[in-house]
Order: sequence, then structure tokens, then C-alpha cells
Amino acid sequence: MALPPADPARHRRQQRRRALIGWIGGAVVVALVVIAGIAGGERDDGEETTTITAHSSGLFDMTSEQFEHLHTGETEAAVLDELGKSGSPEGQTPIEIISLFPTHGDSVACTYWLISDAEETAARLCFSRPGEILRQKLERDLSEVIENEGESSIRA
Repeated sequence: MALPPADPARHRRQQRRRALIGWIGGAVVVALVVIAGIAGGERDDGEETTTITAHSSGLFDMTSEQFEHLHTGETEAAVLDELGKSGSPEGQTPIEIISLFPTHGDSVACTYWLISDAEETAARLCFSRPGEILRQKLERDLSEVIENEGESSIRA
């Protein structure tokens, strides 16, 4: 059993000081964890991250010049660096646009685009899985789809 302190006022001051040191230490640890989380979110492996921005219509767009500069055999990372964004995945692309292109195998993942400076033109880029190499690039005319839709929901 502990003996009562000889000077109770001094003992309370020591206890308050210990509590204050504990709270300040805890706050410093929490602040360091938050700072480490923010700083740790940056990549240190030498690769640059690409910011992906969405197009307002749900499809992404590129210019015809950008489309022409893409070549099969390029890596997906190189294509995304050149375009500055990724395409619209199949699950988020209107079925009318997907149906314009030939079916593809399970060994590729395709993204869909609008060609911004060529009216009523869509493009598809297919990358191999695994390997992430551009295997196919196709473009199609959207005029029939737009006429059948009766609205410009697909246009950029």
C-alpha cells in the first residue's frame, strides 16, 4: 500500500505536470502520424503520377492528332502520359458506341474516346492484359448512332 504524500500540493503539481507532458506528447505523435500519411502519399519510386480528369459527357476526348501519334506496341503508361487521362472503360460507355466496334477477346482491356476535333467520331484503344501494351486502336463514325438516338447525349 502506498503512503500518502508528505506535501499534497506539491504532489498535485507533479501530477498535473505529468498529465500535461502526456497530452502534449500524444498530440505531437498524432501530428507526426498525419504528416507522415500526407508525405507518404507521394511516390518515391521515381515514377510520375498522372492526374486523370473526366469529360463532362461521361466519355473522354482526345484530338485526332493525339490519336494519330499513338502506335501499337506502346505501353499503357506512355499512352496515358501522352493523353494526360484515361479513356472511358467499357462498363461506363454507352452500349451504342461499344456496338460500333468489333468484339475483343478477354486478353485485352479497352477504353473508349471521342475525337474532339473530328465531329461524330469515336475511338477505342485496347491494351493487353497482362503486359499493358497497346494492341489495337480503332475509330468509328457516330453519325448513325446520333441519328438513331435523336439527341446529342453522346457528343462532346
